[in-house]
Amino acid sequence: MKPRLAQHGRLPATLEASLVEHYDVHPLWAETDPSAFLASHGGEFAALTTRAAIGVDAAMIKAMPALKVISSFGVGLDKIDLDAARARGIAVGYTPDVLNDCVADTAFGLLMDVARGFSAADRFVRRGEWPKAQFPLATRVSGKRLGIVGMGRIGRVIARRGSGFDMPVSYNSRRPAQDAPYRHEPSLTELARWADFLVIATAGGPETRHLVSAEVLEALGPNGFLIKRVKPWRTWCLKTCSTSLPVGL
Repeated sequence: MKPRLAQHGRLPATLEASLVEHYDVHPLWAETDPSAFLASHGGEFAALTTRAAIGVDAAMIKAMPALKVISSFGVGLDKIDLDAARARGIAVGYTPDVLNDCVADTAFGLLMDVARGFSAADRFVRRGEWPKAQFPLATRVSGKRLGIVGMGRIGRVIARRGSGFDMPVSYNSRRPAQDAPYRHEPSLTELARWADFLVIATAGGPETRHLVSAEVLEALGPNGFLIKRVKPWRTWCLKTCSTSLPVGL
């Protein structure tokens, strides 16, 4: 008899097919009221799958008294209540490092785009404006100063991308990163004042909420570029950004 597994959120078709081979899978995402379903059947499941964007909260963990393992498709753990899982001795699996290069590529792609104006130029041509007007000059990336907020796994990969473009790299973090061959700047405001491009590569959550303040944006200045990697935007001061930043793409 296959062990029962609760599937919280859709997964790629190949993964769903693989799960069905090994588990008796119940799609929680198909339930009209997943909480009501778990109130009656939560004790039947020893395993739970979820996605990083969905996570699993303490209430769902509590509703599954036989739960032994949570497997998350994705890198982030922000939306998984790790304290609730730890209190029950529930193992939590996820996929660290798998997307480091992809996220860094995307962040650097955005940096290239806002600097060189690829997306804006594409819209300019598609609107039929190119025979009538001159597209504005863009700025180069090579040799410009790259400031990185957070020198973790992804921050280091972004820094290597910058080094390939002959960019001086400095970073801000709570403490200097071990073995990082880049200048550590303790002040985020001063890093922003120094940088031509400021890339946010730190994790989201309460500790970094509103880290990018009006003071930081002012220090970055009207000629600076702010790049946020592909993660939740809670690091920003959203009110400040919505009133202080022009549309860059």
